[in-house]
Amino acid sequence: EVARRLVAVPRTKEYGILSVAIQLACTPTLLFPVSRNVFFPKPDVRSAVVRLVFPAKKSSSGSAGAIHLSPPDNEPDPALVRLLIRTAFNQRRKTLRNSLKKMFVEANRTVPEHFAGCRAEELDPKDFIDLTRYLQVR
Repeated sequence: EVARRLVAVPRTKEYGILSVAIQLACTPTLLFPVSRNVFFPKPDVRSAVVRLVFPAKKSSSGSAGAIHLSPPDNEPDPALVRLLIRTAFNQRRKTLRNSLKKMFVEANRTVPEHFAGCRAEELDPKDFIDLTRYLQVR
């Protein structure tokens, strides 16, 4: 179940906060199931292997060729992104116009019209970044 949630796409039952958060941080790929028989004692759950590929950023300082894991420089505040995602999915069946209303009113903004009638499970992870950037604009 967790593996399916990690790789879930918009407009599916499994798609939610975990899907968006993981997919913003890395690229998850469901590789293969793992038999219960390889564990001792046998678990009562099914297992799977998931590959998580994080973006690598070459360092401009330090040793030549050093690779560091970090988000791009132009990303919005990560805490605000998490808050927006949680707020949108906490009222999953409401449109974003209603579920995000308080956040946008506090920022003296309105939810952009092309997102207003959508529900959280309809947006892809990049849409949440776009909404957060719009919310942060002063």
